Amino acid sequence: MPIPNVTQVGPGELTLGDPAALKSFATTCVGCKIIPAVEKSDPRTVLSGDVIPGARTESATAEVKLLDDFGQTNSNTEWLWTNRGKQMPFRYTPKRGGKSIVGTVTVEPIDIAGDVGTNPENTVTFEFVGMPTFEAAGA
Repeated sequence: MPIPNVTQVGPGELTLGDPAALKSFATTCVGCKIIPAVEKSDPRTVLSGDVIPGARTESATAEVKLLDDFGQTNSNTEWLWTNRGKQMPFRYTPKRGGKSIVGTVTVEPIDIAGDVGTNPENTVTFEFVGMPTFEAAGA
């Protein structure tokens, strides 16, 4: 039985790309988290005795764990390599029917393969251009 007021991850959706050429990562994604970061500079005291707050800069990344599918038809691994360095729309819906996290990310390549006799899992980190926002799923 689900715990009230807690969101269980999955089944959901993870897509990259423009709507006309949307690429789904849901069938190889085994984990995704959005990681915020804040950088602050030190406050400054001025001659009047007032204190001016330091600058504050926010950023976010998406850390995505994917099963390796190199060499398979419509490979997500190969798609990331082909589109590396491009800025593309990003949408992560941790649970169908819930909210989505949307924004623009810079696509990065992912490690390929791993230990012999395993189904390798690798992590790729996408940096958001600006901060992501929240929308109703399917918006």
